[in-house]
Amino acid sequence: MSFNNIKTIFLVIIIANVITQPDIKRADLCSCLINDRIYFSGGLNGYDNNPTSDFFYLDLAEKFDTSPPNSLPFVIVNNTSFTHRDSSLISSSTGDAIYLFLGESSSKDDNLVYKYELASNEWKQIPSLLTSGSEIILPKNLYEAPAITDGIQDIVYLYGAPTKYKMYTYNLTTNYWNTTVAPASYHLNSYGAIMLNDEILYIGGQIKLIMKNNLWIR
Repeated sequence: MSFNNIKTIFLVIIIANVITQPDIKRADLCSCLINDRIYFSGGLNGYDNNPTSDFFYLDLAEKFDTSPPNSLPFVIVNNTSFTHRDSSLISSSTGDAIYLFLGESSSKDDNLVYKYELASNEWKQIPSLLTSGSEIILPKNLYEAPAITDGIQDIVYLYGAPTKYKMYTYNLTTNYWNTTVAPASYHLNSYGAIMLNDEILYIGGQIKLIMKNNLWIR
């Protein structure tokens, strides 16, 4: 088993621990793995069910014990200036930045993408650019449309209700939005997904029925 696969297994285990750990209790948070650290952001507070602005990480390079309650050595970083839930975190291929694709949030601006730079410990807005004549209509948020990337080309793929079930792409280098060939019209939301061998594998989620010609269809 490769080291990357082992880290992925740790990621799943730790996320489960985060959601159930008594002093943290989170739901609908997002996470990503970068430089042997799992970063977590946002989500619903398990005590009052309100969205949070939290941003923290767990260092997998350091030893820790998952058995005792409240034992995981989380490190709080620089929280976002707004609360959010059902967002996505994407690590850059260069390992020096993390991108936040915004779900439901308290943000007052129309920005969809934010960048956290590890060196400066700062968040900043990233522009959403469209090519001339583009037919893309950018949504207000990317709730229930998880962001997926191959981690090499810095192309991010998003699909779901916010994209009107078209496959949107976002280039982390140029900051331009585009569209590509969409999957079959399953009207899938709130799924898990991973890119493997240039294919996106969709796991679970909800299929929402759509009214067309007075009929509910998938």
